[in-house]
Amino acid sequence: MTVALAGTLVFSNALPVLADDPVTSLDGEGHNEGKLPEYPAVTSITLPTVAASSTMFNYIIDPNGLISQIAAGDGAHYGTKTFKSGDTLYFENTGDNKQDNKDYSAKSDKLSATNNSARDIDLTVTATASLGTDDAGKDVSFATSTESFGTDKELFIAVEGSTVSTGGAATVASPAAISGIGATNAAKLTMNMAGNKENYQLTQSNGTYSYTAKSGSDLKWTSANFNLNGACNTSATWGNETLPKLTVTWSWVEHADTVTGAGEFDGEYTAWLNIDNSGTGKITDSTKVTSVKIGQDGGALTAVTSSVQNGWITVPWASMRDKIEWKTSTINFQFVYDGTTYVANISVTA
Repeated sequence: MTVALAGTLVFSNALPVLADDPVTSLDGEGHNEGKLPEYPAVTSITLPTVAASSTMFNYIIDPNGLISQIAAGDGAHYGTKTFKSGDTLYFENTGDNKQDNKDYSAKSDKLSATNNSARDIDLTVTATASLGTDDAGKDVSFATSTESFGTDKELFIAVEGSTVSTGGAATVASPAAISGIGATNAAKLTMNMAGNKENYQLTQSNGTYSYTAKSGSDLKWTSANFNLNGACNTSATWGNETLPKLTVTWSWVEHADTVTGAGEFDGEYTAWLNIDNSGTGKITDSTKVTSVKIGQDGGALTAVTSSVQNGWITVPWASMRDKIEWKTSTINFQFVYDGTTYVANISVTA
């Protein structure tokens, strides 16, 4: 029996087929993964939330010891409210803020702030005394410590504060006391609050690296507490004197190690800023000016537009006028040049 077989015979070239001609050298391109990214700018700060109607800084003085002579109860001026023994100026206390479990003491309730960022900030708390309606408080003066009380009708009111670092260690700040009526005599307490870089992780997207905040309830951040503390001079002869009003404010700026710069205003209210007081313009590269900010009397700083002329940073009045009030005061400028932060304070007389 004969079987017919069908098939296909395939012929091929015995030599390999090359996509390109042979080469005797090759190039290799280099890629740098990039510099370390900066930690994010400070944007997450938890400040105290207090209702505008709060009376937490209202205060009572009792230089003649009247409150303690009537037991708390229906016949007392403040009903069943209790007052801490030995104090002479009182703020009302609530919850965990109570001193010796009393309703009133020389210390106001504490307020807290938290730095939820990788960078350091400076928290500033300011307490200012002002005359009230019909010049209330005009017959009262201030002492910066109880030890300096004489025989005048004096008040001692100070800002107290402390910070708790990410490691749990507390740092108590030196108190700042009101020295008189008005902003120039205000008590100003500034506390440095460290950021925590451990709460950030390096991430990348499409080849771009950045630090992003970790999530979780166990992250540790630096917090700060502050309150007022006060007393009145019981060696004075007090009657029914009216008392000054208190205003407490709090604000923050990103911390910067600063160098004293130079600044002046010309006749057109343009600010001229320099890195020293030599009188010679030394801002040689305008691209190295990365930030210019303005503030007043130590208050919050706000970015302004600027240019460089003849080696000086110039800030026109048009850029400043909605950020400061033209009055007798100190105008504060902060600028960054070539990575160094400079501060120039200009005293003006309106």
